[in-house]
Amino acid sequence: ALSGVQAGPEGVKTVELSISMVQGANTYEPTLPASYLSTSTEDTAIRIMTDIATVTVPGNMLPSEAAAEAQNVSLTIAAVDRTALPADIQAQIGNKPIVELNLSIDGRRTAWVNEEAPVTVSLPYTPTAEELMDPEHITVWYIDGSGNVIAVPSGRYDPVTGTVTFTTTHFSSYAVVYVKKTFTDIGSYSWAKKQIEVLASKGIIE
Repeated sequence: ALSGVQAGPEGVKTVELSISMVQGANTYEPTLPASYLSTSTEDTAIRIMTDIATVTVPGNMLPSEAAAEAQNVSLTIAAVDRTALPADIQAQIGNKPIVELNLSIDGRRTAWVNEEAPVTVSLPYTPTAEELMDPEHITVWYIDGSGNVIAVPSGRYDPVTGTVTFTTTHFSSYAVVYVKKTFTDIGSYSWAKKQIEVLASKGIIE
């Protein structure tokens, strides 16, 4: 498939793997040959499409040390049980999507981190009427193993695709959130008020 597909506008050949929805399933785990995710270039990608999330992984996703002698790579895309999160985090996220991503190499769970090969994740999402009034405040939180949340600045809502999309260089749990932060001392900066609030809500400024 990669040899037959044409490169897109950015020069990347992308193959799409569509996994049909399975009623009642909360996890999908496609397995791929490691060689297709351990190339030295960024000119290929594999887009894995599920009803939980769409994950696009670049051909250089695996660092050389992780790919050495590896045969297969399994990517886990799972819907998170929100009841396992702290109560205050549950309250802030509400019923919005939460996805957990994990990687296994030859059947062994492996922590994936690669600053040179960001993965793109898209979560299906229908905003509320209130959120559609300020869609820039729809963003993404990274939830660490202790239940702490960290804003993902790249998180944004795309009205054309109906998804919340973000990029990440490590796998963990990620949630869609609607955040409206403001400050008491920006009243005289009406020309920049909205921009300041959006930047703060996405964790770009504090």
